[in-house]
Amino acid sequence: MEIDESIKKRVIDLAGTSNFRDLGGYHNRFGQVIKWRKIFRSDALHKLTAEDCQQLASLDIKYNCDLRTTREQGFFVDQTWDHVVHLDCHVYPEDRPVAKADAKYFREKYHLAAMDSSLAAVYQTVLFSQESRNSFAKVFAQLLQLDEQEALVFHCSAGKDRTGMMAALFLLALGIDDQTIVMDYLLSNNFLSFGQEWKQQTDDQLLQAVNRVSATKGADETILSFVNSLRAVWGTFDNFFTSQSGLGFEKADLDHLRKKFLEW
Repeated sequence: MEIDESIKKRVIDLAGTSNFRDLGGYHNRFGQVIKWRKIFRSDALHKLTAEDCQQLASLDIKYNCDLRTTREQGFFVDQTWDHVVHLDCHVYPEDRPVAKADAKYFREKYHLAAMDSSLAAVYQTVLFSQESRNSFAKVFAQLLQLDEQEALVFHCSAGKDRTGMMAALFLLALGIDDQTIVMDYLLSNNFLSFGQEWKQQTDDQLLQAVNRVSATKGADETILSFVNSLRAVWGTFDNFFTSQSGLGFEKADLDHLRKKFLEW
């Protein structure tokens, strides 16, 4: 596939993935830029070749935050590379009725309109699920602990939905504007095939639901509805990050995150 020069630096060319990208290089409204080769986002990592693993080790990627369900992790086991630590950070609630009840509570309390698309509705349900927020918080906690010489990747199966939500939260934390967040989210459409059931063939009902979501092409309004739902409930990302009903961190943690991953 022909890759535009503006995103070529962002794409990590691996034989076993199709959507492995660097989140560095984005500028915030203050003129600061996210450091390169520190934070990566990806699709599934179970097909990595030995050469791929050597390349990831050379990038000093120490932590692999796996956003997939525990069942996906069991069926499609990530390949490993030297010194990498695998962390279970499954985003989709594995107790669906509880997650839907949480989402209903927030929608009713804040008088939120119904989502225009089923994919946006999934994203909103994830945002309003305590289990999902705990998983996002786990990734942020690892980011806060990351050493100067280390890097981290978070990923799901397609690198579009769960990874897209986590990427949006990370970019919001660093003050990146909505237009850039949308652009980063939509890049996945350049690397994935749609219009068919996703490639994970399974009889598991939860995984079938994951497949349907993965096989849906991303749209700008989908990720914007996720961001706007966050603002409708918490007002700002800072409030979301520090509120006990959000991610539950301290203001000092957010300051530390920005100092760690932004430069002039």
